[in-house]
Amino acid sequence: MLLVDKNVYKYIFEHSLGRQIVLTVMAIASFPFLYAFYELPKLIINDAIEAKGVDFPATVQGFQ
Repeated sequence: MLLVDKNVYKYIFEHSLGRQIVLTVMAIASFPFLYAFYELPKLIINDAIEAKGVDFPATVQGFQ
């Protein structure tokens, strides 16, 4: 007969700790890319809305 732990959290922790660590590291590693992904469109839209006498195309971090 197969015995199952009475504490579900202990069972999950014992059987998936390695995968949880990998997923946590991947999530933390993706933060800089996600920030850039969301920040660039915000900069483009805000600059276009607030453009008062600014020459276009604007240069942002070396790109036009």
